[in-house]
Amino acid sequence: MKHIVIIPIFNELDTVKVSLGAYIKNTDHSRCSTYLIDDGSDTETADYVKAMAKKHGLNLLRNQKNIGKPKSINRVIHANKDADFFTVIDSDMVVKTPRWNRVLEKAHGAWKNQAILGVKLDLVGYEFKRGGMTFGDLFPFWTLPGGFFSIPSSVFNKLGYFYDKVRRHEDAEYCRRAATQRIEWYYTSDIKTTILSHVSFANNPLYVQIKERELNIYKKRSLYIMQSHKVYYSPF
Repeated sequence: MKHIVIIPIFNELDTVKVSLGAYIKNTDHSRCSTYLIDDGSDTETADYVKAMAKKHGLNLLRNQKNIGKPKSINRVIHANKDADFFTVIDSDMVVKTPRWNRVLEKAHGAWKNQAILGVKLDLVGYEFKRGGMTFGDLFPFWTLPGGFFSIPSSVFNKLGYFYDKVRRHEDAEYCRRAATQRIEWYYTSDIKTTILSHVSFANNPLYVQIKERELNIYKKRSLYIMQSHKVYYSPF
């Protein structure tokens, strides 16, 4: 089984050190090929990513200038069209489950490689509150889609590449396309993760407004049902 893991990186060295360190520690590297994409980062971040790739035998791609996540992700997918599935992990995502990729393989098998998979995570750094609710209370399914999602080749063959006319939020657009073709998303709590997000984002009124609108869309068009230790998600 060929599993390609894609980690786009742009600056934020302190965050990258934590997330990349956890990824390297908790990944069974014999079961996947990892691509670190330095998307035009500053010199300090670029040097660190290059050193970590060399030390741990990871693939490194460097964009001379920042071209955005969608184009960077597509670049790796295009070079690995024979992969069984692709997993995209944001550089502020801390994966805490040992050998998480083995767990993910089983999850894909459980859904017969016909669904996009995500994970549930904890929010770190959010102090924003509204009406007595924390940011995490307001957006409990903020990660679906989000900074960790895995696409089997059977789904990619139907949906194609990420839309690269935008520089961010490629996951939300992909989710919309999946819903149009009645392809389902699931996420599992078997893989534990934490996002190292910045309080400044939560305090940004525009960001809050976007997330509230996103949650309202989910409420109207989504169905969440607890099934044992997993959460089932249907975008219809």
